[in-house]
Amino acid sequence: MRGTTEYRFVEENNNSLVRAYVGRMRMDTYAHLKVLRHLYEKLRLYHNIFQPVLRLQEKIYTNELQYRRIFDQARTPFDRLKEKIVLSQTTQSQLENLRKQTNPLALRK
Repeated sequence: MRGTTEYRFVEENNNSLVRAYVGRMRMDTYAHLKVLRHLYEKLRLYHNIFQPVLRLQEKIYTNELQYRRIFDQARTPFDRLKEKIVLSQTTQSQLENLRKQTNPLALRK
């Protein structure tokens, strides 16, 4: 089961991120769809390429009711994928160029 969920973290929160920005109201017009698609693309770039995330490595149980969480170093989902060597060289170089050309502060606004 571990193999199927290992790479899920890259885009697992994009739907909830969009909803955090626009709310839970129903959006069923073409104008809504255009806005959501534009917002989704910007948020996808920001959160998957620029926003670092802590990942839980292990829980150490000190007794039955208490435990300590051990986290790894904060890295972006894109950097984690690069470490796993699952991206082709062309895809990885395209994403690296996109990272260099994109201003995260302007993207966030």
